[in-house]
Amino acid sequence: MEVFITMGKNNTVILERIEDIGGTPLYHHTSEDRAVDIMDQDKLRGSLPSEDYLELDKRLSQTPSKSAVSLTRDKNFTPGITIGSSWDSPKDLNVVFVL
Repeated sequence: MEVFITMGKNNTVILERIEDIGGTPLYHHTSEDRAVDIMDQDKLRGSLPSEDYLELDKRLSQTPSKSAVSLTRDKNFTPGITIGSSWDSPKDLNVVFVL
């Protein structure tokens, strides 16, 4: 059994089990600072990718917000420079949200 313990608003402990997720989960890798922001804001928002990335993804570049969220179904995914639109260094992506 995998158990995830995180600190929520007002330093409350959030305890979650992977067994509580129905179907195949999605994973979102992020940094500690951005994880705190996600929990404080109660939302996972897209970030603005670099101009180089927008050059490669013409469909994304034509959307109003031009923002993206990187998700994977690979439980063993290791973040690297191809993570998508994240501007964090891959070594800083040490928090994983399971959706």
